[in-house]
Amino acid sequence: MNARTFIALAAVAAFGLSSAPARADHGWFSTHFTTAERRELPAGSIVNVRLVEDVDSRTAHVGQDVSAIVNRDVRADGVVVIPAGTPVVAVVTEVRPPKRYGGRALVTVEVRSLEVNGDRVLLDGEATAVGKRQVGKDAAIIAGSAVGGAILGDALGAKAAVGAVVGGGIGTAVAARRGPTAYLPAGTIVQARTTEHERMDPAGDV
Repeated sequence: MNARTFIALAAVAAFGLSSAPARADHGWFSTHFTTAERRELPAGSIVNVRLVEDVDSRTAHVGQDVSAIVNRDVRADGVVVIPAGTPVVAVVTEVRPPKRYGGRALVTVEVRSLEVNGDRVLLDGEATAVGKRQVGKDAAIIAGSAVGGAILGDALGAKAAVGAVVGGGIGTAVAARRGPTAYLPAGTIVQARTTEHERMDPAGDV
């Protein structure tokens, strides 16, 4: 073996010894610390969602996107995993105009999902507004995906209803009234829930 061949073999051996542990260490570091940082968010966790635009049965249509955001931080193990202000996918799923004799206008917005740090989180929640009858008592109805509905009488005006939450259900929200139309004002809070168990990074981590 001449000197040139010996030097070449020594260089290859040195490169292999120095690079293999580095790759292994990097893989262990990435897997270990990423796993340790992630938090468990159980299915059924509450996510309060706020509509940031009005939805009116006079102008809304099925399939229309509705601007909405997370209203308050969502925490897992005491750590924020979904920060307030996170955009939420919400869609109009039903619109019904008022009928001439005793019918009521109706509009429903369904909260579907959000994305944070590259993780898509599925949500279950909806807000349904039902306008007053053309004939009869002036009232609005609120409803959610797991409640039968409740009457908001004349004592509760539309302004007082904005931003309030009615609890007890997978998704509930307060509806305001504006004549015979069905109307969900900006500021309406929809109490949605996560549909699957999620493992998520703390907010702000990549």
